Amino acid sequence: MNSRMILLPLAALITASFSPGEQQADMVDAQLQAALEQLIEPFEGEVSIYVRQLGTGRYAAIDADELFPTASMIKVPILAALFDKIAAGNLDYHANLEYHDSLLYPGVDILGSFKSGEKISLRKVIMLMITTSDNTASLWCQTLGHQIFD
Repeated sequence: MNSRMILLPLAALITASFSPGEQQADMVDAQLQAALEQLIEPFEGEVSIYVRQLGTGRYAAIDADELFPTASMIKVPILAALFDKIAAGNLDYHANLEYHDSLLYPGVDILGSFKSGEKISLRKVIMLMITTSDNTASLWCQTLGHQIFD
């Protein structure tokens, strides 16, 4: 796999909470802007990128105000939240969890075919979320990642 195929999805994940249109033109990082434009040139599709260096405020933007559906991109920060809880000792990666029908996301998911009360390890729920894009697993992981532990 070439570096462009790796960098493009990574660049697409970088977002900001404000409009790049609000930024000053003299804050554009021309070198990064040119590199991103070269990187996406061969891509046959729509691309939106916004990158901001937090320390300096310099940025690069390509159609950054365009709206796109997020699809399964949300699963990356959900995974990060889970690993943060695991690292803090608030979740056990090897723990056995109990599936309940209330977790079901309508559609065709592997985890959604479980019967209420069946056991599955957290690591397998995570694997289903990431490798098969299982939405039931994703919702369960999202719930686990946002639980507050005493």
